[in-house]
Amino acid sequence: MESLRRAVSVFGRAELLFVWYGLTISVLLVLHGQTVPGRWLWVLFHLAFIPAAWRLTHLRSAWLWCLIIMVWVITCFSTMGLYIADLVPEPMQWDVHALNQAIGGDAIQRALSRPPAWLVEVCVISYSTFYFLPLALTIALARRRKWLAIRHLIVLIGGGFLLSYLGYLCWPTLPPYRYLVFDDALVGGPLFPTLDRWLFEGEPLRQDCMPSGHTMMTVLTVWLAWIYSRRQLLWLLPLSFFLILGTLVLRYHWFVDLVAAIPFVLLALYLFDDPLARREEGPAGVS
Repeated sequence: MESLRRAVSVFGRAELLFVWYGLTISVLLVLHGQTVPGRWLWVLFHLAFIPAAWRLTHLRSAWLWCLIIMVWVITCFSTMGLYIADLVPEPMQWDVHALNQAIGGDAIQRALSRPPAWLVEVCVISYSTFYFLPLALTIALARRRKWLAIRHLIVLIGGGFLLSYLGYLCWPTLPPYRYLVFDDALVGGPLFPTLDRWLFEGEPLRQDCMPSGHTMMTVLTVWLAWIYSRRQLLWLLPLSFFLILGTLVLRYHWFVDLVAAIPFVLLALYLFDDPLARREEGPAGVS
């Protein structure tokens, strides 16, 4: 425990997340990555997070710090698709589909298999706002100069993303629309074809279902808004509802992915919560 305290004091909580993530991926590559092309380059790439994280703690610009953290999260997700198929060659969608059936997920998804066009349109628009929800909340907090709350948001959301990425390594799973054959094609409004194509083409990692990162980060963002700025819930709750519903309506996730997101959310709160920030800058009341 004392060594962990010293590590936190040297790196800072957010920076330590990437040290932990980089070491975890490096160990997995060393132990199980014999078939990964450029294996040792990937190991060096992830080990480089350690000195980079140490330098990050010395930045004086809070906004540059936030930007680098976001770039790191995007980089981790974007690069994982280049080695995950070789690192974990056995896909898990057969087992996930069986588990989905066992908990009644197939029945739920069959009930949503012929959604009305308006619902498809609302869901795809809401789903497309996923990355902008925490960003919008960050801007709202910045306008009220809640800097500790912003740091809390960056650490919690960043940690949640990295936890979900490690989940993809444990259960690499294709989404239903890539695995099953559906009798009926989805029909939406005027924006659906374009947004659906962008979401399909812009996905650098295909086996990213278990757990549902969209559900995880949306729930965590709503929780942060409840703590620090409840006024933001007026727009955040409707978007979040249709975003999470859209994971099923749009056939991007299995129902069991949403269930699996719950323990991951609780783990993220346990590991990355910041009681000091909550005590200093919350509760938000109705402001």
